[in-house]
Amino acid sequence: MKPGRSGREFDGDPYHRVALLNPAVVEVGVGWANRRDGLGFLVVDVGGVDSKPDAKVYPIVYPVNGQEDVPLDFCLGARENPNPIPEDGTIAGYPVTIQIPERRGRGSDAEVRLFAGETEVSCWLSTPDAPARKDWPSRASSA
Repeated sequence: MKPGRSGREFDGDPYHRVALLNPAVVEVGVGWANRRDGLGFLVVDVGGVDSKPDAKVYPIVYPVNGQEDVPLDFCLGARENPNPIPEDGTIAGYPVTIQIPERRGRGSDAEVRLFAGETEVSCWLSTPDAPARKDWPSRASSA
């Protein structure tokens, strides 16, 4: 990604999206470091977390139901590091994120099914307790 591009890269990347859509976040900082090839590294730092966000704003789903012009591919052709795509790590559709608050330090149970019209579409599900990538630490393994 190059500096000055639209926020579309932010909402296309699950790491940035989850942080920026978190209703508990009250401060955001953005940094950019150039590489010699003209590309670079983007860092989004969120802070000032409100410890008691309003539970009525959950679940937070993106893209929203009925949203138009949603891209079909992940990262709009850019590489993401760390790469959240399981297995071969090269091809994936546009990520859908669902944020549900923890309750007393425990996650929430949810069933996720993705549809294109009437057709169910296969997808990866990644949670703090069961990440989609086997090489990622999970909350369950670090507890």
